[in-house]
Amino acid sequence: MKMKKTAAAALILAGSFLGGQSAMAESQTVSIGWAHSSIEDANDLNGVNLQYRYEFNSSWGLMGSFTWMEGDETVRGGFYKSDVKEKYYSLMAGPTWRINDWASLYGALGFANTDVKEHIRYDGGYSGEHSENVTSLAWGAGVMFNPVENLSLNVGYEGTNADYWGKTHAINGFSVGVGYRF
Repeated sequence: MKMKKTAAAALILAGSFLGGQSAMAESQTVSIGWAHSSIEDANDLNGVNLQYRYEFNSSWGLMGSFTWMEGDETVRGGFYKSDVKEKYYSLMAGPTWRINDWASLYGALGFANTDVKEHIRYDGGYSGEHSENVTSLAWGAGVMFNPVENLSLNVGYEGTNADYWGKTHAINGFSVGVGYRF
């Protein structure tokens, strides 16, 4: 439910920004897609990726990307049970380069925020909680395709290294999206 509210708010914000900018750009693209990442020594995350692209001319542009994902897992040991919940979001921006009429490349840099919470219960009734919230540098790259004039398809990579629980965890993932180019 929270993911739907976040996605809706981001689309409304992007729409309000686009309304005032359309006369200035040669073309713009708004897309939404599925995002998936794996955390080193932890579980997988799934969520949504939103992108906005503004093309200054026929070769160069600027894109912004927002990704939100979450995941959870339960680990059982001989005398305990641990429930771990991870939430992740990133905000990145970077240049785009149009190779030809139907393909473009992009690179992005920004930040990622990782929120990890663990609730552990031991046999005998003892329980405890541990949580960490970490912000780190994020990077990404991808390809955008325009198979027809107003349709955009994108595939991208996203990564970061989050330091929590005394260890650096690599978070690597991808997104696949569809958008409208105007």
